[in-house]
Amino acid sequence: MYCGEKALDSDYTKLVNLFKEKGYRCVVLLNTSFPPYPTGLKILRGGIESDVESTVEALGSNGFKVTIAALHYIEKLDESTDSRVERIGIYRPYALEKSSFRKGLRLLTSETFKPGVFFRLLSLLRKENCDVIILFGSLQLSLAPYLASRILRIPIYVRNDWICPARPYYEACGFSERVLGCGDCLEVNMGMELGGFAKLVIGVFSGLVGVVKSWLWRRAAGALPISEYHSNLFKGYGVPTDRLTVVHPSRRIRKSPIVDEPFTELLGSRQLKILYVGRLEKDKGIDLLLDAFKKAVRERDDMKLLVAGEGLLRDLVQECASRCPQVTYLGWLDVAGLSQAYQVSDVVIIPTIVPEGHGVVAEEAISYEKLIVGPLSGGLKELLETYPDSISLDEVSVDSLYRTILSLARGHVGKSDTPTG
Repeated sequence: MYCGEKALDSDYTKLVNLFKEKGYRCVVLLNTSFPPYPTGLKILRGGIESDVESTVEALGSNGFKVTIAALHYIEKLDESTDSRVERIGIYRPYALEKSSFRKGLRLLTSETFKPGVFFRLLSLLRKENCDVIILFGSLQLSLAPYLASRILRIPIYVRNDWICPARPYYEACGFSERVLGCGDCLEVNMGMELGGFAKLVIGVFSGLVGVVKSWLWRRAAGALPISEYHSNLFKGYGVPTDRLTVVHPSRRIRKSPIVDEPFTELLGSRQLKILYVGRLEKDKGIDLLLDAFKKAVRERDDMKLLVAGEGLLRDLVQECASRCPQVTYLGWLDVAGLSQAYQVSDVVIIPTIVPEGHGVVAEEAISYEKLIVGPLSGGLKELLETYPDSISLDEVSVDSLYRTILSLARGHVGKSDTPTG
C-alpha cells in the first residue's frame, strides 16, 4: 500500500519544531480570507485557505496562541463567534470593476499601501503581543504586513505572498518578463478580461513589485515554501537556502461511510468514473476537461465525470451537466462528501494548465490509492513521480485529455467498486 499521508503530515511538525526552537509562543497568521465566509461564497476556500486552517490546527494543538488576521469580503460580515479571527479590512475582487482604468487604479492602491489595513494590523500585533507573523495569501493586504513587522521588530515568515498563480514557468520571472508579459499571461491563463490600460499597469506594477517583494523576502526571518518547486522560486528571488523550510500542506480526508446520493448509486456502477476536484477556473483546466469528456463520450457512453468545486466557471459546468447525462456536478463538498467522491471514483484527473504550488488534490487521491492523471509540472511533479499509479501528460489540451480518457475507458473492466482508503 502506498502511503504518503504520514510523511506529509510530519511537515507541519517541522514548522512546530522550528517555532519552538525560536522560542515563539504567540503567532499571527495573515491571509486575505478565512472562515466564516459569506453565505453562498464557498468559492473563497481554496488550497491556501485549507493550508491556513491546517496550520492553525497544527500550531494550536501544540500550545501556540494563534490569531488569524483576514479581510471581510466586499462588505463587513457579522461579528464572528471565533475569537481567534480579526478582520482588518475589506477585500473587493478586481473583477467587479467594469472599466480597465478602474481595475488598474485599484490594483495600484490595494497592493501598495492601505492605511486602514496597516493601522488595524499594527494595533492587533501590539494587542496580541505577537512573537512571529506568517504571511499566507496577501491579495489586497498591500505592503502593510512588512511595514508593521519592521516597525514592531516582529519576525515575519513568508508562505505564499506574491508568487503569481498564473505563471507557466519553473523559474522566477525577471523584471522585463513581468513588465512585458504579466497582463497577457493573466488574460490567457486566468481567463481575465483586463483591457489595455489594466494590462499596462499590471505589467509595470508587477515588475516593480517583483523587485520590492524579493528585497523584502531576502530580509524576512525566513520563507516556508509549500514544495521543492516553490522553494526553487524563492531561491530565484534571492532568498538564502538556509532560510527556506519546505512545509508541504496537508489536508486530511478521513474515510467516511458512503451514505449520500449520488455516491450510493455510483458505488455499484460499472462505468468508468472520473473525478475532478478543485476551483472551477480557467487556470485549473476544467473547461478543457469538459470539452475532452464530451468528445470522448460520443464514442463511449460507459463513463461518468464527477465535478466537485466552486468558481467562476460554475455556470459552464452546470450547463454541461444539464446537456450531458454522463456529467454530474457535485458542487462544493465538505470533507465527508470529498471522502465519498474519492471512494467511488476510479481515476482523478488534474488538468491544470499552470504549475501547482503543491497539489493537495493529488495528495488526497494518493491517500485513497486512486489512479491520477496530470502534468508533471510544479509541485505535482514531486508527488506523481514517486507514485506508481499515475499517468503523466506532456501537455494539457483537449486532445491529450480526450485520448487519455478514451484509453482509460477501453482498458476499464467494469466491476462493482470496493472502496479503498
